[in-house]
Amino acid sequence: MKKICLIFLFSFVTHAIHSQDFFKTTEEYLDNTVEKTQFDRSKIVIEDFINIDGFADDVVNNKLFTFYGIAYNDEIFSAAQMENPSCWGQFRDLCQRINVGDSNVNNRKIIDISYIRSINFDKDKKTVIFIYGSDLTKRNIKNHITPILEQIQKDPSFDYIVLSLDYPVIKKH
Repeated sequence: MKKICLIFLFSFVTHAIHSQDFFKTTEEYLDNTVEKTQFDRSKIVIEDFINIDGFADDVVNNKLFTFYGIAYNDEIFSAAQMENPSCWGQFRDLCQRINVGDSNVNNRKIIDISYIRSINFDKDKKTVIFIYGSDLTKRNIKNHITPILEQIQKDPSFDYIVLSLDYPVIKKH
C-alpha cells in the first residue's frame, strides 16, 4: 500500500510538470471534479498540499490513499490505524470506536497539523477528510470514495471535506 501511495503522489507531481492537460481555471477544475465525483464544490479545498511540510510524508508513511481520516471535537482520527484505509467497513468501525470513546483510537489535535489547522470543521459533526486528485481512476472513485460519500450523506451527524492534490495542474487560481 505504501508503494501505491508513493505512485499516487508522484503521479500528480509528474502530471504537473510534464502534462499539457492542465485545467485553465479553478472553476474548470471544480466543474470537472464535481462531475467526476459528485463532491459538493464548496467542500473541495485546493491548496498546494504536496509542497506543504509534512503532508506528503504523512500520506506516504501512513499508507493513505483516498481517505485521510475523520475530524471530530478538535481532533483528527487517522485512517492510518485501519488495515485498509479506503475500506467502507473499516471506516464504519472507526466511526463506532469514536462514538464509544475507545481509548485505543489514535488521534492528533487539529491545531498540531499545519496543513489542516486553517480548515473550519463543524465541531458537532464527524467530518470525513478525503484525499483526491484528478488522476484518480473512475474505478478507484467508485470503489473507494463513492461508498463512503453515499453513506455519510445519509447521516446528518457527518460532513466531509476534500483535500485536492491538483493545485499544480490548475493554471490560474
